[in-house]
Amino acid sequence: MNKIPVLYLSSEAYSKILAVSMLSLLDNKEDNTFYEIYVLVEKKYSEQSLKPFRFMEEKYDGFSLHWIEMEDAFSDTKVNVAGVGKETMYRLMAPKMLAGIDRCIYLDSDTLILSDLEEMFEHDIQDNYFSGVYPERFLSN
Repeated sequence: MNKIPVLYLSSEAYSKILAVSMLSLLDNKEDNTFYEIYVLVEKKYSEQSLKPFRFMEEKYDGFSLHWIEMEDAFSDTKVNVAGVGKETMYRLMAPKMLAGIDRCIYLDSDTLILSDLEEMFEHDIQDNYFSGVYPERFLSN
């Protein structure tokens, strides 16, 4: 079984969009893949916001879901970019919050996943600290 750590960042206001992304991840997962999903959030979501994630835990096998509460991290940081909140900054703390994990796939919460991520995860990034992928829409222009 291929175990692939996946990282998301999200606010509760974005929880429905995150749920769609995660659903596309699980819908397109191969049977031999296990996703270890981590979501960095300010605080625990309300029960209403957690409903789609509870549904996924009941419907799908081959994944685990871990909510990591960031509490006051970056609460005093002012971000002057539209659509960017303190949750975006959480990625800066990913190495600390995911200590013991050598590498992971970071996905924006509004990403649709159309195939299993094993090939991406197994890609050799050599001595680079991180690697990125341009969305197809940027490559076709």
